[in-house]
Amino acid sequence: MTELKLILTTLSQPVHANKALNLLIELDNRSGLKGLRLLEQDLTEHHTRLATAGHPAASRLARWLRALAAYCETYYPPHRPFIHTLYRAVPGAKKFLPSIPAHRP
Repeated sequence: MTELKLILTTLSQPVHANKALNLLIELDNRSGLKGLRLLEQDLTEHHTRLATAGHPAASRLARWLRALAAYCETYYPPHRPFIHTLYRAVPGAKKFLPSIPAHRP
């Protein structure tokens, strides 16, 4: 995976947020959520090894993992039933739909 190689080569220096975002967008365009999840798996595995060894690059790799998690949460939010969206979006819906519990992510 070329993204993994690129990320691992950037661990010695800070990466601009736009460069990180562009990398994630390119991967998403090519491979979709599956590619993002595979990258997350690889990064997690490398992070575990680096953190166990006490390597200083582990903190930068953790930032990549947080950026990847934020990207996935933004563009691939967890499935929410439509009724919960309606319940929050329509003023006064609570009095018509009192039996629906509030959605808790």
